Amino acid sequence: MIGYKTKGLKELGFAAAKLDDLANFIPARLSIILIALARPARASAALRAALRDHGRTPSPNSGWPMAALAGALNIRLEKPGYYVLVEEGMEPKTSDVPRALQLMQTAIALTLAAALLIQYFWPIESWTIVMI
Repeated sequence: MIGYKTKGLKELGFAAAKLDDLANFIPARLSIILIALARPARASAALRAALRDHGRTPSPNSGWPMAALAGALNIRLEKPGYYVLVEEGMEPKTSDVPRALQLMQTAIALTLAAALLIQYFWPIESWTIVMI
């Protein structure tokens, strides 16, 4: 309930919600690359959708991966009365759920592979840490 915009809860979660927005700023944008790589046949559609539709959601971060996934799967995602992502896409069906899960599992595997490669070629022991 932290971050809800109702009168009684808005002040309670404001700082936490802003900190969450800041912490997820870069990961949300990097996720579109991983989603595109996870579905190479529709990579350009995923990137185009993310760049075009990311700002339609109220969150500064959630629109990026949501629009990329919708573009990669060519489905229309809508929260009635709030936003539509990939308006020209097909209406989602229950058969799209396994496709979406497979896409996300592939993107997660790519993320893990990238992290392991970074760790291998740039181990933590070689990082310069400045203590204050």
